[in-house]
Amino acid sequence: MKKVDLSTVVQTYPSYEAYLDAEFRAKIADMKSSESELNEEKKTLLNTITGNYKVIQHLLESYTPSAEMVSAAQAIKTPLDVFIITENWCGSSTFNLPYIVKILTTNPKFNVKVALRDSNPDFMNLYLSPTGGKSLPKVIGINAIAEEVINWGSGSKSEAAKRKELLAQGDKRPVFLQKLMAWFNVNNLKAIEDDFKEVFAVANEK
Repeated sequence: MKKVDLSTVVQTYPSYEAYLDAEFRAKIADMKSSESELNEEKKTLLNTITGNYKVIQHLLESYTPSAEMVSAAQAIKTPLDVFIITENWCGSSTFNLPYIVKILTTNPKFNVKVALRDSNPDFMNLYLSPTGGKSLPKVIGINAIAEEVINWGSGSKSEAAKRKELLAQGDKRPVFLQKLMAWFNVNNLKAIEDDFKEVFAVANEK
């Protein structure tokens, strides 16, 4: 299995909840306290992360992993540090990670940590896309001897196929995003569960 240089991880949050506290709740409160002084870039960021946080809250509250999904997750008997690489402005992370975190937390063998992409550049560089992009989110499971057991992201296989299909239609970005969001609303949960059943099955073979 691939060895991971964990010295590249320089800063993490010890849980997804800690990440939400710091990168959403605290930052939204801080920015709103001086909202009149924010420049346009900061105002856009505030609107983005405020909207993202509302979506995250809804998904966390409304989703319960299926029995089949829980069984697949709990089939992993080896303790793993599971690193989630993300940023609070990332739309794909907003719609994917609440499902993934709820799945991961069904198995006490998983120690979930969150690493911000821009605070851990060398770690992110280990997981660039085929075109060299720093696509988010990434989910990396590493065992006690620093071997990579899980590698998922930056989205489901079904999402990637849908993005490719929509891009081929040549729509401008607002129309593209509208169509992609419509797909997310109907299909993303099944896509994530399908992906992670496969992820856990492959991990069990390692």
